[in-house]
Amino acid sequence: PVGLNLDSTTGIITASTSNIGTYAVTYTTNGVCPNSMTETITITNGFNAAFTYSGSPYCPNSGQNPLPVFNSGSPGVFSSNPSGLNFVNVISGEIDLSSSSSGTYTVYNIISASGGCGTAIDSSVITINSLPAVGANASSSSVCNGSTVTLTGSGASSYAWTGGVTDGVSFVPSATDTYTVTGTDSNGCSNTSTVTVTVNSLPTVDLVQNQTLCANSSTTAIVFTGAVSGTSYDWTNTDASIGLPSNGSGTIPSFVAINTGSTAVTSTITVTPNNNGCA
Repeated sequence: PVGLNLDSTTGIITASTSNIGTYAVTYTTNGVCPNSMTETITITNGFNAAFTYSGSPYCPNSGQNPLPVFNSGSPGVFSSNPSGLNFVNVISGEIDLSSSSSGTYTVYNIISASGGCGTAIDSSVITINSLPAVGANASSSSVCNGSTVTLTGSGASSYAWTGGVTDGVSFVPSATDTYTVTGTDSNGCSNTSTVTVTVNSLPTVDLVQNQTLCANSSTTAIVFTGAVSGTSYDWTNTDASIGLPSNGSGTIPSFVAINTGSTAVTSTITVTPNNNGCA
């Protein structure tokens, strides 16, 4: 067919100005005994490496590795600069976000020369953002049953907590629990952190029997007990003249009751149980 730019004298073909197609080229010698020979040649488009990545910038933990988009180009072998970007496959161009470092990279698609067509190269710039360094913070990591605690996130722009907790709003935890916060930064990248809040039981003290004694008699030692293991007991005495100090802690040992007057003396001992700062 027509469309081949051929110099009939020299036989030189100018491919750049010829049309795409397959041609039969015949060369015939001059003279009284002419001879001819025909060769078939094909002119094709050169390689096209054009590509792009959609969705950049990316978050490392997005869960969806980016693949190149080819509108008119074809894949060759992919590489990148600087170092730090990893591919799942250098032929497909799929980027492994989870193992790549954050940063901005130039990605190259290179189709090597072959079949008379030269090397084709195209490039695309992508960015992988860093994950936010999210922190999970509690106003107190150990509280008494019935007390409030406030959880706050740090290192991001917005925060969502498990357990129905609202960031920065106090609440009463019902039991010891671990709370997870998901923080999202201005780039839309998210990370998580956890904090454990321990809820301590309120200590109790078992009922102690009253004692009525004659002056100069020995009291019965008072050993305080309660339902919560490890509880300590502080006490106060309203009248130290009976021979017992006005305050103390732990067991009250036996002592000699004192009454120097002619009427009965009554003293009241008040006990406060303490456990992990709860009373």
